[in-house]
Amino acid sequence: MPNASAPAALVVDDQETVRAQIAFALRSLGVSRVLEAADGAEALAILGNTPPDEAILVVVDLQMPGMDGIELMRRLAENAGRVTVVLVSGAEPRVLRAAAQLSREYGLQLGGCFAKPVSASQLRPLVDRMRSGEMDGGVRAESEVEDLARALRAGEIVPYYQPVIDLATGAVAGVEALARWHHPERGVILPKDFIALSEQSGLITRLTEVMMTRALVDLAALEAAGHGLRVAINLSARGVDRPDLPDAVEARTRVVGIDPDRVTFEITETQLTANPLAFLEVVSRLRLKGFRLSIDDFGTGQSTLEQLRRLPFTELKVDATFMRGALDDPLSKAILESCVDVARRLELHVVAEGIETEDCLTLARDLGCDQGQGYHISRPLPVDALRAWLDARRSPSSGQTACA
Repeated sequence: MPNASAPAALVVDDQETVRAQIAFALRSLGVSRVLEAADGAEALAILGNTPPDEAILVVVDLQMPGMDGIELMRRLAENAGRVTVVLVSGAEPRVLRAAAQLSREYGLQLGGCFAKPVSASQLRPLVDRMRSGEMDGGVRAESEVEDLARALRAGEIVPYYQPVIDLATGAVAGVEALARWHHPERGVILPKDFIALSEQSGLITRLTEVMMTRALVDLAALEAAGHGLRVAINLSARGVDRPDLPDAVEARTRVVGIDPDRVTFEITETQLTANPLAFLEVVSRLRLKGFRLSIDDFGTGQSTLEQLRRLPFTELKVDATFMRGALDDPLSKAILESCVDVARRLELHVVAEGIETEDCLTLARDLGCDQGQGYHISRPLPVDALRAWLDARRSPSSGQTACA
């Protein structure tokens, strides 16, 4: 596993001046090794000579002679486990968005999508993720299911917590629990590399139990330390068809002394159609017991409005893609405004994801979002680091309080 404090990047652009500008920006942000390629073929040759388990940020220009950025992405899919792609282009925004969607379809991790010219401030959040070890080589064990089952038994999968702030006051209102696999050989592995495996193998129930138990215990410990927060826990739709889930969750909160109202279950919009009858029964019972329900990644699914009408959600989380795009793309901003308007009409709490710059924070506040989260506020933190972060915000010199 490469050293997370020494990230690598590859800049692919046929214009030498553009390559030099992006490379300079990356080096100014502390990227230790920046490689350059004038076209897709050269980029693939360079990648072929890098360590196969090295995580690397690839900045790709879409418009290049010969192998353009679209074709290069298809070829990069062979390295999908270790490559994070940043798309840059002077093409119209709709083309850029289509390319971004294509990268996801290829299974690539998309770190960003920017119109030229690209600034250091735009690249900073990506570099910060690399430096913190949140880009890795994926899961490539001979028996992935066995490795995941072993990790769950060994306690290697733990929650990291990303703070959520009240946009009106700046106070910390809660946290979202995000799974991180501390693999003994591969370092920190992100959910994108094992959640699908856990669902396909049937281990998602055990993973949810592990995350839920740890999150509730950590929440109680933080409260004892003077930080009364809410916690959001991701719930896979494949685990929501368990009729015993509401009673089991209620029992766990009772054991640790946490009020159900302080626990929000986030369900991704694109999963909402799985086993609709059982889903409706379970989420309705969760609400009856006082738990909150959030529709995550709002705006990315197919039957959004119908699901909002049928299901007892209390919160809507605006997808980070719209937040990032709304600053310089009128269409993304219009979609974002529509999402917030729908939530307001349905009396739902609105949380903006993907707040990675001060401009994003201002936009979310101006649009009337209630809360926000993102790397501009804080990256996901292990519980001890979260407590230190909360203590620092509560100190007299910070001028802020720890919770809303």
